[in-house]
Amino acid sequence: MRLSALLIIAAIASPAGAEVPEPEGPPPREEREAVLYGGLGLSAVSSDYSNLSEAINMHIAAGAHLPWLTWLSGEVEFSFTVAPGDNHSDGTVGTVTPCTVPPSMLDPDGTPDGCGQEVVTAVPGAAATRNDLQMTNLGGFLVLRTPGKVYGVGRIGYVNVNSSIEEINTDDETSMAYTFGAGYRWKAGLSKFELVYTNYSSHLEYLTLGIVYGFGGSAEDNRKP
Repeated sequence: MRLSALLIIAAIASPAGAEVPEPEGPPPREEREAVLYGGLGLSAVSSDYSNLSEAINMHIAAGAHLPWLTWLSGEVEFSFTVAPGDNHSDGTVGTVTPCTVPPSMLDPDGTPDGCGQEVVTAVPGAAATRNDLQMTNLGGFLVLRTPGKVYGVGRIGYVNVNSSIEEINTDDETSMAYTFGAGYRWKAGLSKFELVYTNYSSHLEYLTLGIVYGFGGSAEDNRKP
């Protein structure tokens, strides 16, 4: 009787429709299976030629990783110039050999020693091409992104460069490129900002601010505040 009364009191005291908490399950499916990702960024592109100012490039990237290897991925990147870098000069300078006789006494072609003729020479450290700096690039990279809200980024790969500067095309048409930088994840690691430096070739360097969506990083670390 006393036991029955206690059971009735307990039933009355319990809130109606109370839900029993369920144990926490595995990470959401989007975190475990987001094997594809895309990226978009803007870069300040600088060269090692003294007569070329910085250009602005836009980057479009697509990548994928294995579900059980979320920190390592393969990536394809296409970039193109949206604001060319100014060419301040053509990279050459002309000098005229002084004459030791009055110019009126010279024949139309000058004297045999080149007196009165203009000699064109290259400016050290300048590109001889007269075009502004612009390019389209296509590259493939192996990418490392460490776990956590704040993380490191590293890339290494090969790129094909098609530039308006002939010297860059000659030296760097196909070359190795590498990247390092840092990023910040939000929304459970599927979206993130990245600021990275890329040595794109022996003549070109990029500083890029970009957004990446869909990369399923370390699910356990991404769930931490």
